Amino acid sequence: MSEIIFFGYGANYDINRIRSIIGHEPKGGEGAINIPEKEKSVLKKVWGENFEAYTLVSGTGYINGRLWIISEEDLEKIKKWEFIYKDSWRELLNISITTFDGKTITAVTEKSKDQYGLERVADGLNYDFTLNKEGQRRHPTPEDEAKMELMRQEISRYYTRPSFA
Repeated sequence: MSEIIFFGYGANYDINRIRSIIGHEPKGGEGAINIPEKEKSVLKKVWGENFEAYTLVSGTGYINGRLWIISEEDLEKIKKWEFIYKDSWRELLNISITTFDGKTITAVTEKSKDQYGLERVADGLNYDFTLNKEGQRRHPTPEDEAKMELMRQEISRYYTRPSFA
């Protein structure tokens, strides 16, 4: 099975979060805000009115994140957790990363699609990795999985049956 370099930023910067999503310790660990209204209403129903998320935007800025070495199976788990499927508001893309030792490599990451506007811009080098303080207390539990399944069901009312891209 081939390995994928996944760039985790925001909550996916945290090793505990990645470990919870993919079900094992990842290798690696080297060293913008918007959600569309329909999806935001579903997320707020589950996570509360103060839910926010980060995304990347095109440009020449910097963002602090981590490089995780994961399998294709692990990437599928991340896609499911982040609601990345055909016709969703999230997407995967290949990006160019410069490591702290100056090497440039290609990595995969996730973000919201460009058609959605931003509410505000965050400092990509100095930001709070977890916007949702409720989520800082713990990492995904069976209760969280139940919440995610509820969100998947709610979102499926807006989109055709999810087929992971």
